Amino acid sequence: MKVFYKNILFLPLIFVGLKAFAQQPERLAINGTQCTMIPPAGFVASPSFSGFMHLETSSSIIIIEIPVSPDSLNGAFTKERLKGQGMNLIKMETVLYQGRSATYLTATQEAYGQTFMKQMLLFGDSSASVMVNGISPQEENTFDSSIKKALFTTRIDRKILLNAETAAPYQIDVTGTDFKYPSYSTGSLSYSTTDSVAPGKPLLIIANSLGKVFYSDEKAYAEDRVREMPGSENFTINSTIAITISDMDGYEIVAHATSKSGHPKLIYTVMLFDDDNHYFIIHGETQERLEDYLPIYKKIARSFTLKRAVY
Repeated sequence: MKVFYKNILFLPLIFVGLKAFAQQPERLAINGTQCTMIPPAGFVASPSFSGFMHLETSSSIIIIEIPVSPDSLNGAFTKERLKGQGMNLIKMETVLYQGRSATYLTATQEAYGQTFMKQMLLFGDSSASVMVNGISPQEENTFDSSIKKALFTTRIDRKILLNAETAAPYQIDVTGTDFKYPSYSTGSLSYSTTDSVAPGKPLLIIANSLGKVFYSDEKAYAEDRVREMPGSENFTINSTIAITISDMDGYEIVAHATSKSGHPKLIYTVMLFDDDNHYFIIHGETQERLEDYLPIYKKIARSFTLKRAVY
């Protein structure tokens, strides 16, 4: 789970006149979560992440559920730490939300040659947190108030039954392997061989980019992403080969590294690129039975298919 927490920053009415005939905004379930929200007008459910998007303006609202209390996450949102992630904190305040203390902040971030306005609401209880991110280009400031209003309509509904594999826009086949208990978070599907993710145990993560990514060299970009994976050091890339899976070209990378605790680790990553500047990653790592799991990871990666488009 440390990998996930480290990257969590990475790591968004129609008025008719007569009240009786006013169209009421619709509360919608958020795919892959136990949350609901009333999204702003013009926003539609995203097929690639948990949340909503406005295609014409590249604005989005992204919801992340985290199985720890909000208090344990507050340290990640200091001005210094946000600056380290390329964000400039504008304002952060404690607000009362649904009878509990919550954190609301605004910040700006430079990406793809643009300045984006980011709003975040963090709330929850002693067992779980919900982080709701609203993101829009700074020039589209007309969305700021509507996105903020939408953030504060987020509700947790524990009656919603989650099916991780249904929520993801892609699928793999783990039949005949030890992998089980898939969990879905924004843009990623995770499998483990135990009841929960445990250090050193075999791990499998399938993820997609949350937006378009621009790169000049796909091979170099894929290798850089492998080297940037947290929790490892002393990387040695043993092989990088071109590969085509699900009609997408990419690269299969086999590497070995050392864990922070000094144990040898197998790193297996496939990165696939579509024709619209999105990427998909199939990433496996283990400190157990390194040579046994390499063919398993390869077989699973080749079963990857898209169920629906990622915009």
